[in-house]
Amino acid sequence: MALGKLSFARLRPVHVAALTVAYWVGLAAVKLGGLLAAIARVALPGMHGNVGAQLNNFVALHVAVSSSSGAVIWDGNTTVPVLLAWIVGPPLILALTARWAREIETDDAAVEPPSLASGDTTRVLDAPRPDWRAGAERRTRVEAERRGKRE
Repeated sequence: MALGKLSFARLRPVHVAALTVAYWVGLAAVKLGGLLAAIARVALPGMHGNVGAQLNNFVALHVAVSSSSGAVIWDGNTTVPVLLAWIVGPPLILALTARWAREIETDDAAVEPPSLASGDTTRVLDAPRPDWRAGAERRTRVEAERRGKRE
């Protein structure tokens, strides 16, 4: 595929789903990598520790991992809206952008005329697109004529 052929309009729902899963795996690796390593340290055989999660007022989330001696190995805080924004935001933006790009590309694409049989000179044309400015000018002219009749 040539570099000029890359476009959001070429993304199909399967591509968006695959990119979303890849994003979630990367997000988990980057944002939860330290937590998972700390949990592995206290969960390995022969190791002891404590993993605790606390949700305050359905908004604030606090997770802490501590060793058996009470030393904090990992500590993290976030809010549920921020967490949801990280999880849902980028895939949703990608899906909406791909859909928007497909709609724009189909609107701007030149319509190929139907192929004609040899010797046939009749051509079927599509209906013209509406000219919204002409309608506004006509409305303005009709309103001016109505005002002229009232006076």
